[in-house]
Amino acid sequence: MTVKGIAGIIGDETLPVTCNVRVAEAVNTESTNVAPIVYSLTQNIDSTYQSDNLNAVNDGIADFQDNTSTRWSNYNNRTRSDSAALPESVEFQYSLNGTDYTSVSFSSETVQTASLGQEIAYTFDEVINPVSVRVILTQQGGTSGTHCVGLIEAEMMTYAGSVEVNASADLYGISVDGIEVSGFEADKLSYEIAGSVVTAETNVNAGITILPVYRDSVVRILTVSEDGSKTKTYEVKLSCAHKDTSIMNEKEATCTENGYTGDEVCAICGETVTVGTVISATGHRWDSGVVTKAATIEEEGIMTYTCTACGETRNETIPKLEEIKTLKVPQITVFASQNNGKIRMTGAIADFGNQDDYYRITGQGFVYMSKTLLGAKSLNVNTAGRTKVSIKTVGSTGTYSYSMTSKTSSAVYVIRAYLTYTNSNGKTIYVYSDPIYTSYGSLTE
Repeated sequence: MTVKGIAGIIGDETLPVTCNVRVAEAVNTESTNVAPIVYSLTQNIDSTYQSDNLNAVNDGIADFQDNTSTRWSNYNNRTRSDSAALPESVEFQYSLNGTDYTSVSFSSETVQTASLGQEIAYTFDEVINPVSVRVILTQQGGTSGTHCVGLIEAEMMTYAGSVEVNASADLYGISVDGIEVSGFEADKLSYEIAGSVVTAETNVNAGITILPVYRDSVVRILTVSEDGSKTKTYEVKLSCAHKDTSIMNEKEATCTENGYTGDEVCAICGETVTVGTVISATGHRWDSGVVTKAATIEEEGIMTYTCTACGETRNETIPKLEEIKTLKVPQITVFASQNNGKIRMTGAIADFGNQDDYYRITGQGFVYMSKTLLGAKSLNVNTAGRTKVSIKTVGSTGTYSYSMTSKTSSAVYVIRAYLTYTNSNGKTIYVYSDPIYTSYGSLTE
């Protein structure tokens, strides 16, 4: 909590002061036994086999007595043997809702030993605030053990803590005009910063008094630790904050000349706060241009561009127009002859010597098929049952050949040559010759 006020100093002068009050959480400094004020006591032994007096465990009587009315035990629930013994193990569980239980670890210390047992102090490893506590005693040998266990008194002591008081007079940070001082260190006591209003903060609840700026332009910050044992004095020397500045020597850049952003000069102290920088010439900003002379097949043209900023112009040459050449579709023919007992088929590309006038040929070959199998169908590369032969090379006169063996000399075959080219749309086009119908016996060498 922060409280602001004023404090009188020498004469009639007063200073604003701030008082920081830290409110700590309530802490019990003395331990109290709350066992006698419990809401209820229960045990998990069937009522038929319960022994002695359960209510004796929090009646405030802790003397070692062999008296059934001042103790609890599981005597009637034992397996055998009339004697009692210290439990084999002890476990503590707590619940925050009365239903779900969680085990808590602990340390133990024997306080005293008597003929009837021991007084043992158990300290939990953590502070708990339960609505219910469960104590689990396991007899020697477990459920089949020969001895019973008993309990004379159970004290449940509250946690006893203490309030710690800070002994540091350190500041956590200093700000000037609302901006944190860069490089602040708690043990560094002197700073020089531009500005006028100094504030400070602490994270150890130290007392802070900020004295107003004196003739030496220094603001002093006095701190005292929460326990009053330590003090510190921080000093902040304030320089001109240059809050009233103007730009001088500013020059706008043009298309061909550099400009200048101008210098920022303080009107209070005359110091140049920021030195300006050169602004590069912008360069001409040309429009999209206008054709001032159209190009033809015989003559170049002229494109004129104008700067939209300063109006300067420049010309660029437009190349002569190219004569548009229309490519022709290549053509192919086919003929057949005898060749050492085989039918030799030959494809001939028309006007082969002037291929620059045609679409570029990308492939060539033959398709053939028995006339009987072909029937009334048209023969092409997609005809079912046809034989397709691709030829890689073409002779210098534009011809290419392939020989096939006829089944019989009288068997008639349908033969077509083909070539492929890529049209202007990038599609592969097939060109076929007219089909010829021939048999080996009808041909000559």
